[in-house]
Amino acid sequence: MKTTQQVKRVKFAIIGAGSAGLTAWSEIKKQTDDYVLIDSGPLGTTCARVGCMPSKALIHIAEHYQAWQGAAALGIELPAQPILHDDQVLKRVRRFRDRFTSGLIANTTDKLSEQHFISGRAVVYPNGEIHVDDHVIVAERIIVAVGSKPIVPDGWSANLGDLALTSDTIFELETLPKRLAVIGLGVIGLELGQALAYLGVEVMGFDAQGQVGGLQDPFCNEFMLEHVAKTFPVQINQQVVPLRVQNQVKITYQGGEWLGDKVLLTLGRRPNSDWRSEALQNLTVDPVTLQLGDLPIFVAGDASGFHGILHEANREGKTAAQNAIHYPVLTGSKPLTPTAIVFSDPQLCRVGVSFNELDPREIIIGSFDLNCNNGRAIVMDQDYGRIRLYADRTSGRLLGGELAMPSAEHLGHLLAWSVQTGLTLNEMSAMPFYHPVLEEAVQNVIDTMLDEFNAEQGLTKN
Repeated sequence: MKTTQQVKRVKFAIIGAGSAGLTAWSEIKKQTDDYVLIDSGPLGTTCARVGCMPSKALIHIAEHYQAWQGAAALGIELPAQPILHDDQVLKRVRRFRDRFTSGLIANTTDKLSEQHFISGRAVVYPNGEIHVDDHVIVAERIIVAVGSKPIVPDGWSANLGDLALTSDTIFELETLPKRLAVIGLGVIGLELGQALAYLGVEVMGFDAQGQVGGLQDPFCNEFMLEHVAKTFPVQINQQVVPLRVQNQVKITYQGGEWLGDKVLLTLGRRPNSDWRSEALQNLTVDPVTLQLGDLPIFVAGDASGFHGILHEANREGKTAAQNAIHYPVLTGSKPLTPTAIVFSDPQLCRVGVSFNELDPREIIIGSFDLNCNNGRAIVMDQDYGRIRLYADRTSGRLLGGELAMPSAEHLGHLLAWSVQTGLTLNEMSAMPFYHPVLEEAVQNVIDTMLDEFNAEQGLTKN
């Protein structure tokens, strides 16, 4: 122990004031005021500062600008072409970001006294010591929720310098680049790549795999690859290394060479681990209880590396807090039905059991192509996209699915709730479906799957 500093002793220490950490804090403070919350800054959750909210603000603007470009096809003549002021666009995005973060901070950490809040980077030791700059805290029980950071391969930052962007830095731009490469076409890369392309940036996309937006089902992924390529060119199955050539980015790939102003690195996020002292480096986190090894330390949110989405971070924050409170008696909360949504065009959604986890011999698969026959999609000029659902062949229970279609964020929730409540194809088919709505496309898939299920079971549809 550092003996030159004053030692602060508490029952609970919460490290990290993001979504999981603040959820844990709200549980702990219901029980006691014998706690300290530690955060290295900047304050505000990943969602509010650099994730969900600023990206959705940018996407919203891009969708409007794209819609105005197509006004003539609807019989609407604009007096002039819309003029994009990219500096104003980015200022608006930052205003929304600052609104969300300042509101969050004002209602949480700003209300805490020095007794309960310490600013600084924490390092945790097995004996319960936490070193934070000049502070030494000894806590009986510790909750770690220190978040994650964008993955940047070794050497790339040093070579590229300010030409490299991540989701943590892109919203600090004063103006949009003319030409931008996006490396990594997962959720963030796809969302931002399409939005920036709609705002007039010349985007080129690269991905080492053959999937986009986290899709696994070939039926949906094939469609989405073709659709994205209409927005910006995509090079898949390409391992590329961006290089700085004077003040430009150069990328050599199979079939060509790209030169541009910036590169956006969207290769995923990695849990922050600099809170671990050497003695904790090799300890693992239990996926159910969130306990680190056999210590009274619990790791939640992005730091655990299990889920990386807001509602699961909140669940983990609560689980970590409850286990810290009741230690050594530990419990685990059941994960929610896996749900992943991408705010692309069209939107993507994966719910329930993933395609790669399924055994084709044990499931019934239903498919629908929106360009076939959905009246609502046709009149909205959104008759593009695909649906794929999976059900258990023995019970008829819905297991999951993938959507690549307009309004997938809403339809995906309905499907996730159906999976979580254990609805069968027969029960879902009996639900009301209004006309004309996009949900009728889901109804079509369910009824087709139910016919197959009933035929195999020797039943007739109710």
